Amino acid sequence: MKASENIDSATLTMRSISLYERSRTGNGRGPGYRYFGAAKKLPGVRELFEKPPELRKRRTRYDIYKRIDASYYGYRDEEDGVLARVEGPAEAKMRAE
Repeated sequence: MKASENIDSATLTMRSISLYERSRTGNGRGPGYRYFGAAKKLPGVRELFEKPPELRKRRTRYDIYKRIDASYYGYRDEEDGVLARVEGPAEAKMRAE
């Protein structure tokens, strides 16, 4: 049994979430932008609330995969010769053992 004057963690969590949600302006700007009373009617602030948030076009799976080529999978690593210079001595040492 819990005492009636004690607050359980679920109630506390719900209160903190509702405080967070109330602090948001509703236009996606986050909890850092709070304007109260007459401050909402200032010239620059009014436009912030009137302007809808800009929507970015979601990238489709096709858009993501069309940028992937053979170099993404590492097939062109040996073309510039850097890999051979770095791994050459280590490979020779392993073969000698």
